[in-house]
Parts: sequence; structure tokens; C-alpha cells
Amino acid sequence: MGIDATPGFFSKFVAKTAGDFTDGQLYIYKQDGTPRWIPIAMDDINQVLSVDDTAVVHKATMFNRIEWVTYDAGTNKVYFTETGRDNPASRWKDEHAAGAVHAQHHLDRATAQGTHPDSSAYWDYYGRVMAYDLADSSMSVLLEGGPYMATSPDSASYVSTYNKTKNHLSNPDGLGVLKVNGRSYLIVQEDLNGSSFGRVPSGYSERPCELFLLDLTISNPSVDDLMRITHSTWGAEITGGVGTPDGKTILVNSQHPETTNKFPHNHSLTFAITGFDQMDPTSLEKPNFTGSSFEAFPNPTSRMVYLSEVVDAAIYSAEGQRLKVYRGVNTLDLSGFSAGAYFVQFSNGETKKIVVE
Repeated sequence: MGIDATPGFFSKFVAKTAGDFTDGQLYIYKQDGTPRWIPIAMDDINQVLSVDDTAVVHKATMFNRIEWVTYDAGTNKVYFTETGRDNPASRWKDEHAAGAVHAQHHLDRATAQGTHPDSSAYWDYYGRVMAYDLADSSMSVLLEGGPYMATSPDSASYVSTYNKTKNHLSNPDGLGVLKVNGRSYLIVQEDLNGSSFGRVPSGYSERPCELFLLDLTISNPSVDDLMRITHSTWGAEITGGVGTPDGKTILVNSQHPETTNKFPHNHSLTFAITGFDQMDPTSLEKPNFTGSSFEAFPNPTSRMVYLSEVVDAAIYSAEGQRLKVYRGVNTLDLSGFSAGAYFVQFSNGETKKIVVE
């Protein structure tokens, strides 16, 4: 379990009888030195009801907002989202002084930033996905949000350095697992804390939260390995994503959208993304462009076209009518186009015929 707070503490409850959570033992995780679980006195109601205070007394490890927790049998690891808070120092400085300890990755990040987690200069804009190994109780960062830059940037310099058309992971919240033909994918969902530092495209203040898949067979993944699947409507958090046992479908919630959205997207709703069982897992992977020439893949396509470089693009019908213009992109989402042939003119001088199936 986790606590959506700063500090947040990682805990587990071991039931005396499987499936009966009315009787058992609660533990708090402590990472410094040899990782271990500290038992909470279950006969002391004050310790049980004030777990965060009890964790501080036991000098447990502090995290920056633990949200969803999930387990994958294939890797035998527990994964959880650490959603992050832009400048967390004021939220955990007192607890640290009282004995609680900072997670090692926060100490490492602060060192790289030339500061300390208790300093107001320490920033954690994007959060991350953590991995807890059941074999040895070790904790590690599976996927750092961002892309991460050690030097704290202002919004303008960050956006100019990082092209938002590429993947950007900000404030992961919901977390689940989808198994496609025996292969495990994390379902990673955003709940944006803000709109600065590249969390949304430059010039936008709305917060469309995205859902990604991450192949758990990838060693040391980065945000470039995330596969963008969908995003929410304006103002909505995307959360609750879970894969059905048959590997066909992801069920996901879009909650608390803006009331000014068009119906039905002005209401919270649950929707399904299906058909994953019909795909070879490798078909979810992005192409690895190695040639020197400009490439667009796949072609034909049913939705996405990946480009080997960032360009402007204009799509024309077979009759020569301009239908849509893209600025500074390395992907084209053609899901709204009818089946047929289209011509795409790129700013690098290339023109390609692309077929939508």
C-alpha cells in the first residue's frame, strides 16, 4: 500500500488468513542500509490509525506521493507510482528532522541538482514509476518521468530543449498490468500536477492526461520506450486502467472532466480499448530507424505513422485538397481519416503517398 502524501510511506499488510484483511500484521518499509519491513504494534490503536506518524517514529523511508500499486507475476515485482510534487521540501523537512529518512533516489537526484531534498531548490516536477523486488526487498526507479534534466529549467528553456511531440511522462498516477500473449505491459496513467515545464505543449494551459503502455521486458526503460495509447478529455484525470484477464482489453476511467466539454466528454465515464489479443506484441513497438533517408512507417497504417525526423507535414486528399497540417512532429495520428490513399508533403522536401486502412 501507499500514502498519497509528502511524505508518503510504503507499507504492506500480511493477513493471517488469505483474503481476510480484518486480522493480520501491518509493516512499514525502511530502505536505508539493508531493506527491511518494520512491524507496527497492532494492539496499539494510535499507531495503527496514525500510520504516517508511526512511520516517522520508526525512521521509515519517505516518498513523494505514492499513488497506485500493482503486481506482475512475470517479473515478481511490485510497481507503484510516485506522482511527485514540484518542490516537496516544506512537506517532509520536519519529518526528516524527526527521524524519517529520504529514499535513496531522492538523495541522488538532489545531489545531481546540487542541493538536498530538504531544500526549497530541490524539484520533482514529473514523478516516476518505482519497482520493489519481492526477492530481496530492494527498491529502484523503474522509469523516471520527464525526460529528466538535472538542472532545473524555466518553462521556456525546457520546452525549447525538449520537443513535446516526443513522449513526455508527467505525474504518473494510475497503474495496472496488461498481458498480451504472455507478455507483461504496465498501464501507466497521468494525473498532471500542473502545465509548466513541458507537461503540456507550449501555449496550452489545459491538462490532457495520457495513458501509456510500457513493455516490462525492456531493461532500464526511458520515456522513449513508452507507447502512447490514448489521452483524456480537457480537465479529466485518466485512471483506473486495468487489463482484462484474456488480454483483449484495457478498461479505463476518465474522471472529473470540464463541464464545458461536448457530450459525453463533459461527464466522467469508463471506456474500453480492445483488440490487443489480435496483435503480435512486437507490433506495439516503435520502429528503430537506422537508415540515412527519411522514412515513414508503417505504410499502410490503421492509425499511427512514425517519422524518422521531426518535420512539419501537410496531408492532402487524392484530389489535392489540403486536409490537415502538423507542426514539428515525428508522428502522425491518422485515426480520424477514412480508408484510402493520401499524399503527405513534408517540410524537408519529401512527399509520400500513405494508405489508411
